[in-house]
Amino acid sequence: MISEMEYRKGNYIARMAVLDTDNRRFRGMVLIRKHGEEEIEKFCAAVESDNVDDAMDEARALAHKILNERVVYGQPDED
Repeated sequence: MISEMEYRKGNYIARMAVLDTDNRRFRGMVLIRKHGEEEIEKFCAAVESDNVDDAMDEARALAHKILNERVVYGQPDED
């Protein structure tokens, strides 16, 4: 992993990272977990990018989308 950052929203934590692929391209990745739980879900951005900054932008956009779906639009909490 090249670059990494983290967002928190509601009970969820999203960690964004950029992976260096074998062909000198970069892909954004998002790891999501619920606060206090061990289970982690992994999501990869749909596109590869030519540079780290673009790949991180893709990862951030994906993280916001996932967090909004779970927190704002309300996947029901099981607590």
